[in-house]
Amino acid sequence: TTDERTGHRWWSAAQSPAQDVEMTGYGLLLLCHAGRLGEALQAARWLLDKRTASGGFSSTQDTVLALNALATYATAVAGDVDLEVELTGGGGVSAKMGVDGSNADVLQTVDMPDPAERTTVKASGRGLAVVVAEAVYNLRVDLAKACYSLDVRWFLGKVPAASGPVRACTAPAAECEVSEDGMRILNIGLFTGYSAVRSSLEDLRLAGDIKRFEFGDGQVDLYLEAVPTTQQTCVEFMVSRDFEATGLQARASTVYEYYAPE
Repeated sequence: TTDERTGHRWWSAAQSPAQDVEMTGYGLLLLCHAGRLGEALQAARWLLDKRTASGGFSSTQDTVLALNALATYATAVAGDVDLEVELTGGGGVSAKMGVDGSNADVLQTVDMPDPAERTTVKASGRGLAVVVAEAVYNLRVDLAKACYSLDVRWFLGKVPAASGPVRACTAPAAECEVSEDGMRILNIGLFTGYSAVRSSLEDLRLAGDIKRFEFGDGQVDLYLEAVPTTQQTCVEFMVSRDFEATGLQARASTVYEYYAPE
């Protein structure tokens, strides 16, 4: 597919933006391995245009794949680069940067005035370098409506016990169009001093209730392969106390779609 706005080439899975990034990453890798670097440039530019301000993409999986593809492309074209790049911005700010085989994979940055009236980029030499301009600003936006409910209950008693079950239930909201297909992630916040019992999570995985799980700092992520649209989906696991803590407070928990975390 060719982007009508930019003319850049990309591939689509016709399901979600994250999967479009993954498909284009695979396409870029194939073009690089085939030595078709001219065509690969268009896919690389499309991927660069889809990055977030932090340099990643929508999810962990598409970020890993896209960055690997971009790194493969950068390695393929770095050997024949010898450029001098000059930036000139508002307020008389200017900077020169050299790009060659020794630093083609090194990020070079220049802070331009805020606001920059006009920025001009000139390059001379041979090869390819990518210049990305990033503008940071604030917008007032409405909060996104919640498309899933999530109820997390701890059963530790009035005097918190050393161990006990935690039950998390989620269901799609009726006003949202939600497909049963696609992975969902339950991000369960854990009280200070408690951790999830691995064996109980392994039992959930072996029973097919979850696809996988990951431990984080004060939390555990449960990956659900599918969520029915007409009923609640509940999972229950055990937690144990690692150390004593007083004044336990509620911890935030969230649920989101793997390929559409927003």
